[in-house]
Amino acid sequence: MQKKHTEEPIHKQLDYVPTGRSLESGSLPLDILHDRNGTTFLEFDTHSLYGTMEAKATSEYFTKTGKRPMIIERSASPGIGKFASHTVGDTFSDVASMAQSVTSIMADNIAGVPLSGSDICGTIYDTTPELCARWHFVGAFYPFSRNHNTVLTRGQEAYSFANEIYEGSTTYLDIMRKAMRIKYHLSTYYQSELTFLHEEGGAFYKPLFFEFPNDPRSYNDLHLNVMLGSGLKLAIQSNSTI
Repeated sequence: MQKKHTEEPIHKQLDYVPTGRSLESGSLPLDILHDRNGTTFLEFDTHSLYGTMEAKATSEYFTKTGKRPMIIERSASPGIGKFASHTVGDTFSDVASMAQSVTSIMADNIAGVPLSGSDICGTIYDTTPELCARWHFVGAFYPFSRNHNTVLTRGQEAYSFANEIYEGSTTYLDIMRKAMRIKYHLSTYYQSELTFLHEEGGAFYKPLFFEFPNDPRSYNDLHLNVMLGSGLKLAIQSNSTI
């Protein structure tokens, strides 16, 4: 590898930077050149390929040994859906992140990664019983569901809310159990729809306008309305009791 000498670094030439954080934060400079068999590639163009190629190699290994791979990847680039599922990455334990998870999973599906999910209850900072219970219901409809957080935050396994009272004798654990049962009841539908997509292509967790492009209302409130395959619509209530 060698540094590409330019008058102005690539990171200063970008018109748009996701999240507003420098793409060189904790990573290689975007101007770095990689050489492979005499062909050079910019770090800017190849950075996210590492995760995809890693998933590809892993998938091909298990396939050749007669095993069915189940790979969950975070770093990704176009084409990852052929080899692995995807988690959209760390989220904050707040309502805004829960809403953003819906459109993030939609984006993955549009990009050809139908088995995608976000960290239920949030990853960073302490969650609350109310948020975690609501997120379990939102997350029950993700194609890929998992409750996950980082170190030095409160435990957020469902059983850890067994003594947290929601109302009367109902605990937040009871609510989370209900969400989990819904997930399992839908598993047959999810499996059949995702199997069809694997063979024919398309998106599973998608905006309404994918199925109803001529209805102007299908373009509103994308994070509150989701089509699950071709036969099931999910409506997420933003202001309601559990």
